[in-house]
Amino acid sequence: DIKTKLLDADASLQKDKSQMKGLEEQKKAVEQSQLASERQLKTFSQQLKELTEKALEVSSERISSRRKPAAITAEIEALESQLQVEERRNGNKDEIAKQYESSVAKYANVKDRVQELRAFVLELEEMLNVRHDRYAEICRQTVMRLRLVFGTTLLQQNFKGTLDIDHNKQHLAIRVEPKEGVSGDNVHQDLKALSGGERSFSTVCFMLALWEAMECPFSIMDEFDIFMDMGKRRVSLEMILEMTRRKSANQFVFLTPLELPAIDALQHVNIMVMPEPSRKRPAVAAARNDDDDE
Repeated sequence: DIKTKLLDADASLQKDKSQMKGLEEQKKAVEQSQLASERQLKTFSQQLKELTEKALEVSSERISSRRKPAAITAEIEALESQLQVEERRNGNKDEIAKQYESSVAKYANVKDRVQELRAFVLELEEMLNVRHDRYAEICRQTVMRLRLVFGTTLLQQNFKGTLDIDHNKQHLAIRVEPKEGVSGDNVHQDLKALSGGERSFSTVCFMLALWEAMECPFSIMDEFDIFMDMGKRRVSLEMILEMTRRKSANQFVFLTPLELPAIDALQHVNIMVMPEPSRKRPAVAAARNDDDDE
């Protein structure tokens, strides 16, 4: 019996040793599997870190999603396919970025140019306002000078007159009346109400006043003394010659169909007398008319 028990105990010991050896081998396999899992976990952790850093470059906010990776991958592939289609149609993103930068630069240049032009327009408006004010002042002073010279020249024939000038309507009205004490009727008269000689003399006075207020290198007056009596003609010529003496740098031309009176100032004037027209018919014209009569 003891021997049998000893054999049973030995068999049980061998069995336990065998089980123990199997367990040790399993432990070793588990440890190796654990090491492999740890290495894989370390690799996945590194990949996760890199992917997380790349994702943070796109968006600083981490997006939580319950969607499956396959669904997200499919959506990414669809977006990439659409992106490729758009690149073939409009160009790649680098070209679009260059075009955008070029457009932004052109826009900035145009914007600066527009601002410069706006400032220039404002400056032109200010200059135009200044010129307009100066023009109005020149008109005012010119009218004052015209009225002064016109009235002064009219006084030499015992007349006084006014000039009504409307710059906006471009209208001029000349009104003349006898000086007080010369005639009982002191009502302003338009030029049409004056006699021919008075109207011509008033026109000469206005032209002299106009020439005094304006600087013209050439001045021409035709038939200025018609309808005047000898007194008004003499006064008109004396006033005209006095003005030409003061403005010796300018050139004046006066045409008259009448004979000039004897005035000392005419000695310093170049007088050209046109020959009288021939009253005889030319021989060729006379012969042609005789042939027509026959």
